[in-house]
Parts: sequence; structure tokens; C-alpha cells
Amino acid sequence: MEISRTLLALVLLLWAGIAGATVRADVQPRRISFGNTATLTLEADAVNVVPDLAPLNGNFVVRGQSSSVQTSIINGQQSARTTYIVEIEPRSEGVLTIPAIPFGSESSEPLVLEVTPAQQGSAARGDPYWIDAELGSTSPYVQQAVSYTVRLYYSVPISDGKLDAEAPANASLRQLGEDRQWQEEIDGRRHGVVERRYLLIPERSGALELAPARFRGSAQVSGGGGFFGRVQSISAVGPRLRLDVRAQPDGAPQPWIVVRSLGLARAALPAGARVGEPLLLELTLSADGALSDQLPDLELPAIADAQVFPEAMQRTDSVVEGQPVAVLKRRFAIVPAREGRLNLPEVRVPYWNLDQDRADAAVLAPASLEIAAAAVAMAPMPAVPAVADGAVRVPDRHVDDAVPWRWVSVWLTCALLAALVWGWRRGQPPPRSTAPPARTLDLMPLRRALDGGDLVEIADALRHCCEPPALNLGVLLDLIDDPAQDEALRALQRLRWAGAGEHASVRAQLRATFRNGPRLRKVGMMAKSQVLPPLYPAR
Repeated sequence: MEISRTLLALVLLLWAGIAGATVRADVQPRRISFGNTATLTLEADAVNVVPDLAPLNGNFVVRGQSSSVQTSIINGQQSARTTYIVEIEPRSEGVLTIPAIPFGSESSEPLVLEVTPAQQGSAARGDPYWIDAELGSTSPYVQQAVSYTVRLYYSVPISDGKLDAEAPANASLRQLGEDRQWQEEIDGRRHGVVERRYLLIPERSGALELAPARFRGSAQVSGGGGFFGRVQSISAVGPRLRLDVRAQPDGAPQPWIVVRSLGLARAALPAGARVGEPLLLELTLSADGALSDQLPDLELPAIADAQVFPEAMQRTDSVVEGQPVAVLKRRFAIVPAREGRLNLPEVRVPYWNLDQDRADAAVLAPASLEIAAAAVAMAPMPAVPAVADGAVRVPDRHVDDAVPWRWVSVWLTCALLAALVWGWRRGQPPPRSTAPPARTLDLMPLRRALDGGDLVEIADALRHCCEPPALNLGVLLDLIDDPAQDEALRALQRLRWAGAGEHASVRAQLRATFRNGPRLRKVGMMAKSQVLPPLYPAR
């Protein structure tokens, strides 16, 4: 019984060894310098199988892979083998373990790869290619934009390649502008130079280590550019750089903006404006040493006796002498509410001045301009019938106060005239009023504009609901005597001038409040205003 168990264990061990041998792995070379790649070969005695390379992601970067399938028949026995060749690059130095790779129903055995420190090339050593790098500052403030320049030097013909840099943790890295290329003579030898500029923005204070920049490509190492030239894969790494990121100083201005200089300008103001008419104010903020998305939005403080409608922000970035320059532009539509002097307040943007290492501010001085009254022609008032030239005037009571018979004759004459006029009026039709007839308001243009017109058509239709038409929406706002209509008009202004709000919601608000026309507070401005009643009412 004991012998049977021993034999069974030996059989199981032998079977496990055979099964494990169906997947084979090898890596060449076993020892490389940091920045270079090694070749991992995986073989499985099966077809239609694919290795799972996810376990490599911890310590390696997969730079490429290829596969092949080989089928053979020997002595009537068919066999198949699938081979995968994977190019891997280590993420760090030291002795690294290539983990077991699942391949079909089996897995490979773990392998060991030794990675030595990178050997940086130089002209002094006579290397045919190398990488150099430099930082604009090694002790920047947090969120300060730091220039990071990488240069590839080469004295052999390079057919293709890729130069890149990896962003460190707690920092962002983005390329700045296009690559520059030129030729330079070093130690009597002609070299080509490729320069790439980056912008490094640390997001946290403390020590920050920047991984070496890397180049991978192909170069002709013999035969020149002729037919028999030999192409060889090459790689190079740059120096490993370190930064000491400083925290924000105590009492630093907020929001935190750290640049070399900050400028604030205002476009020329108009000579004047009128009540209810929008005037445009344009502000420009320029920063030397920052990107536009690092700057805050331009805002205008509240202005007394005026409404302010800001437009969308315009941001542009450029490179001047190898440094980033950001420009922000924003326009504001200002609608004065009353005539007189309109005071524009001071605009201030605080920042940290890198050149002087102190708190500073870009300041725009206050300004003012005169606002004229709204150019609105008032509707003419209905004419009042004048007194007839032959009307009887009552004499002064102090004149002839001693003659009573004159009073009697005057009252008799008035009574007689009143009787004659009354009898004549009974036989005549009622007189017509001399005032202009009331004009019926046609709401169809307004309703068509509300249903399918654009913002300009809606505004024009609303202005023409007055008699005479209102000069602009600001004047119409002064005439509106309904809170809901007032709010709907202001929403229309915000949508037209500042792009604030949704077109559909504003149109629905206007349609609900102005379906039966505007309700005005001034007599004579609306077509439905009443004229004077007739002197004699119809009977």
C-alpha cells in the first residue's frame, strides 16, 4: 500500500513537470543599463493562445511585440508551437523580477533581469549621441511654471526615433512650442542638435525628482548613406534632475499667481454714451511666465447706475524667447441706467512677483465718461379745443357793482343763449372728436418673432409695440409696468450681450409674458392709450 502511494506521487510530480514545461520563457540580455530594452521570449506548445502581459506593467514598459506559429509533423505526430517576442524596458534600476506570464492554460516561470545605472553619454567621451537637459529653476514655488529644456546631440545619421520626457508625480509636464534643430561643432566634430522645450508645473511643495529624458531610435552605424548601410537600434538617457519646490509664502495674495510680470490694460473708451445704449469695455491681462489656464478670469466690479454683461473669456498662449506668455481678453457690455457721469471702478489683480520675490498687483486706474439722456421722441399729446373767439366773458364783479340791471341783462342773455344752443344740439348728430383715433395694436409681428425669430427680431418687435417705437430695450425697460415682463426683458439682454442663459428658456419666458403685448406705465406711448373724451356725450 505504501509503495502504491509513492509511485502515485512520482507520477503526479512527473506529470506536473511535463505540464509545466509546455510554456517556456527566456530574456536576453540578462543585464542591461537603465534606459535600454531587453527581449522576452515566450513559447507555448499550443495554437490560438495569447499571453497575458498585464503582470509586466508593474516594473516594465512594453515597447513592442511580435508572434509566430510553427506546426510540424514527425512520424505521423502533429505538433504546434506559438512564440511571442516582447520588447520590455525597465522602469527603475536594480534587480527586477519578470513575473510569471499566463500563456493559454499554463504560465511561464519567473525570470530575473539586472538593470545597472544609466550611462549618460557626452562629447568628452567621444559618444556618437547623448542627451543633455536643464531646468529654468531648481527651487521654484508651487504652481510656478518652470522651463525644462532637453537637447539630443548626435554625430551619426539617425533615420528615425522618439524623444520624450515623463511627467513626475505631483506635477504636470507639457511640451512648449515646436522642436528646434541646428548643427553645432563640438571638439572639432560636427553634431546635429534637436531641442525640445517643456513646461513643468509642480503641484505640491517639497522634493521633486524628474526622471531622465529618453531617446529611442535607429541610426546608420556603418556604410554611410549608401546601399550597404547598416541600421542599428540606439537609445540614450539624459541626466536625472531634482527640484526643491517652495510653498506659498505667508500672506501671499489669493488667488495664487506666480509670474515674472503681470500687465493690465483697458481699450480706449468711447467719447460718450446714452441711457439704455450698451457701451463696450475691453480689458486685457498679459502674464510673462505662465499659461493662460493658470490665470483667473477677468472680472469687473459692480458699477453704480449701470448693468454689466460680461462676454466669454478669450485665452491665448505663445512663446517669447523660450518662455511662455499668456494673454487674456474679455469684453463687458455696460448699459447705463441714468444720465450724468458714469464712474468705472479700479480693477486690481494681485500676484507674486518672481523678479522681486514679493507680493505685487496689476492695477487699472478708475475712469469716467458722460452719459447723455436717452434719444426718445415723446408722442404728441392730443390737442385741447380752444375757446371760441366769441365766447361771453363774465365782467369783473367790481365793475359796475352799483348797477343791478346790468346783472339782470347778463343772466338773461346767458339763459337765452343756453336755450338756443340746447335746442340746436337736439336736432344735430353728436359731434366727432378732433383727437386722432386710437390705433389698434397688431400683435401678429410680435407673436411671429417670439415663435420663430432670432433675438434681434424679437427685440425689434418689442420696440415697435410702442408709439413711437422705443429706441432700444433699455428705454423699453423704463416704460414696462409689469415685474414679469421686466425680468423677461433683462434675460433677453443678458442672452444677447453676455451669452448668459439658454435660448429656449428665454424665448419661453418672453412668449409667456409678452403674448398679449407689453404693459407700459406712460400714457401716450402705447397704441391703446386713451384720448380726451368728447365735449358732449352721445345720447
